[in-house]
Amino acid sequence: MRLKTTIILLGIVAVLALFVQFYEKNKLTTDEWQLQAKQVFPGYESNRVRKIEINREDGLFVMEKLEQGDWAMRKPLELKADLAEVTSILTEMEFLKKIGTVEVGGEGTDLAGYGLEKPKIVFSYWTGPDDKHTFSVGEKRAGGNEVYIKLEGSKDVLLVSGTLLERLAKTLSELRSKNVLEIDPNAVDRIELKYASGEVVECARSGVDWRVTQPIADSGDNEKIMQVVYNLNALVVDKNDFITDEPKDLSTFGLDNPQITAVAYQKGVSQGVLLGHTRDNKVYAKRREGPAVFFLKDTTAGLFKKNPNELRAKKLAREVDSLYVTKCAIKTKDQEIEIEKTVQYDYMIKKPVEVLADRDAFKSFLDAIKDMEIQNFVDDKPADLSAYGLKEPAAEITIAVKDKEPVRLQVGSKDKRGALCYVKRAGEEPVFSVKADNFYEPATRGYLTFRDRLMLEFNRDNARKLVIDRKDRRFVAGREKGATEKWMLSEPMVIDTDEEMINNIVWSLSFLKAENCEVESPKDLAQYGLDNPRIKATITYEEEVYVEEKEEAPEGKGEDIFLSEKSDKKAEMISKTVLVGNRVKEGQNVDSYAIIDGGNLVFHMSWTDIRYLEGDLTSKVVAQFDSDTVSRVHLNFPEKETLYEKKAEVWEMLKPEKKEVLSKEIDAVLYSLKNLKAESIAEYKSTDLAKYGLDKPQATITLNDNKGEKVLVMSQPAAEQPYFAKISNSDFIFVLSNADVQKLIKGQAIVDLKPPMPSMGGSYGDPGDYGGGHGTGGYGGHGGSYGGGHGGDYGGGHGMGGYEGGHGDSYGGGHGGGSGGGHGTDYGGGHGSGSGGGHGSNESAPKGGH
Repeated sequence: MRLKTTIILLGIVAVLALFVQFYEKNKLTTDEWQLQAKQVFPGYESNRVRKIEINREDGLFVMEKLEQGDWAMRKPLELKADLAEVTSILTEMEFLKKIGTVEVGGEGTDLAGYGLEKPKIVFSYWTGPDDKHTFSVGEKRAGGNEVYIKLEGSKDVLLVSGTLLERLAKTLSELRSKNVLEIDPNAVDRIELKYASGEVVECARSGVDWRVTQPIADSGDNEKIMQVVYNLNALVVDKNDFITDEPKDLSTFGLDNPQITAVAYQKGVSQGVLLGHTRDNKVYAKRREGPAVFFLKDTTAGLFKKNPNELRAKKLAREVDSLYVTKCAIKTKDQEIEIEKTVQYDYMIKKPVEVLADRDAFKSFLDAIKDMEIQNFVDDKPADLSAYGLKEPAAEITIAVKDKEPVRLQVGSKDKRGALCYVKRAGEEPVFSVKADNFYEPATRGYLTFRDRLMLEFNRDNARKLVIDRKDRRFVAGREKGATEKWMLSEPMVIDTDEEMINNIVWSLSFLKAENCEVESPKDLAQYGLDNPRIKATITYEEEVYVEEKEEAPEGKGEDIFLSEKSDKKAEMISKTVLVGNRVKEGQNVDSYAIIDGGNLVFHMSWTDIRYLEGDLTSKVVAQFDSDTVSRVHLNFPEKETLYEKKAEVWEMLKPEKKEVLSKEIDAVLYSLKNLKAESIAEYKSTDLAKYGLDKPQATITLNDNKGEKVLVMSQPAAEQPYFAKISNSDFIFVLSNADVQKLIKGQAIVDLKPPMPSMGGSYGDPGDYGGGHGTGGYGGHGGSYGGGHGGDYGGGHGMGGYEGGHGDSYGGGHGGGSGGGHGTDYGGGHGSGSGGGHGSNESAPKGGH
């Protein structure tokens, strides 16, 4: 019994707890009580109101809320109400506060003093069928903007904000909807534009795209058609532009036969607007579904005056996007082409042969179709397609696009000028003209347009031999696999090659791409100049191939032969020859016909690749010498002669005056001479120096080193000709640029003398070069030159040498450490450590210190 009692008591406690919690939760706070005490309509919620009634001296206005949230006016007219105006009234009531309260009691109380005996406005609202609330609105407070109101059933008169009166005093024109049409632009699926002439333009939505359906059937311009829809949706009547709701004669307004009738269809329901006469910068208008006549801006008519062609799509095939194209078929008069997108490759040609497609060429073709704009709507109902070359099309194109219907185009002939060509969509009547550029030729030419254009490919580092045969000369160059792998010419003579020139040739051949594929298996190579090519370029390169071992099947598994899993790499030497024939057309910088010897495809080879094959492979360095061993320099230029000699490691000028000079002055001259390169070689050997004016040279440079004397002579036979040069230890006649010769004459450096940054403690060049280094010092080094070097030129350094360190005879040399230290003989030399130290110096080591 006790247990049962306990359980009952616990249940009672739980119920009480829930009650207290519910009560406390819904209990108003002090602030909320105070706020409600000030509100005229405590507990009122605007969204619960279903109907309102405004009874005024000028008539009764009744409005009801519709299921979708809009409001409809029932009196004085059946109209759509202005949602914003109704909402403003209901919101005003929700936040309406008491400014003051007047207690009026007993019979005979004078309400007239507050304008409430015969109120100007009686307002009622319903939150349910039988839940009606009413209040009266009286006069404004004397000298103020506030207004007196009285709630039905209350004896008190309340003073509230005067904005309530303003809201309830709105006119019919203000309370009615100003929107001409009530449509959702994204849901509109058809529009119709009718004109007084009887012409009709009709457009219908098909999926996401629009089509023009009247007076012709064609793809529509989505943007322009949607703009018509947006314009319809944006039609708004000014509150002062409502003319009449009961027109007696529509012809008065030009609405019996409107100049334009624009209709929008949405889910089977249509709404339209009629536009009539214009007057004073306005046009008479009315809804097709209602009697009211109103004004709109006269510019409205222009929004809906549309030539059918204005609404037609200018893009011929807007559905094409190369990212989503899965297949393309092109049928020409003599060929069927199929190109597919594959997983392994971008695109593969499947017909007429299976070969890789050139991604760039095919993508450019697809992009040309995607971006192609109709230039002219030529003929919407052609009687004879042969007039446009479309009876038997030059090409029929079918493009499969992911998740879309295939795009099918027919290509006819070009127009008389050749700039445009005729096309039509398969299965549709209209004929258009489009720009022929980038479209007509690839569409009609055949599969070679899209064929892979990579003609030759190999690892350029594996190139071992290059032979170039031209009608004027032959070059044979090779390089052995090893540490230096330096290219050397063996024909027309054994000599260094022009490294830059030969590298350009090897690089271009290692990834040789055709500019265009001309023809396959031509019957006559002569028309391309390939029966007797003007250039033959043979490249031999090493290629590693896998050699797989074959083994007999184990006993009991038959006599089949199978490949084992073992395989070895084997290096093979492969030679490929490129034959270059006639130029594709007249002019400079034009491509030439070419073919890979043994191949069957004639292609266009770029003139930028051919220009290297037409160049000279021999080294164009004019003077080769060791700067350190030069002991005498004689410069004999027009109107200037200079002679330098080095004695006891010190340079001295002997002409035009005798004086000691800084070694850097001679270094600059020698550096320019050492880097002097000819533009070309006029002859490899000439016995007629007078032909080049070299029998009586205009300038002479003589160098003496440990190998003897080298004499460089230069001359310019005529002002319009270049300079020719010859050096005594070579038979070559060099062609020099005028600019380089003038720099030599004026004593300017031919190249920038700023050295490269040497490596930290590493090797940066050979002895005598700029920048090499052996050792560990910053910018120092053994075996380099500027910034490190033992026995180098410009600023060597052995060991821990600094920036200008150098052991030996270099400028600013230094053995040991420190910036500018130097042991030995040159300017700023010093042995030891410290900045600018110097042990023994030809220039007295101004910063010296051992």
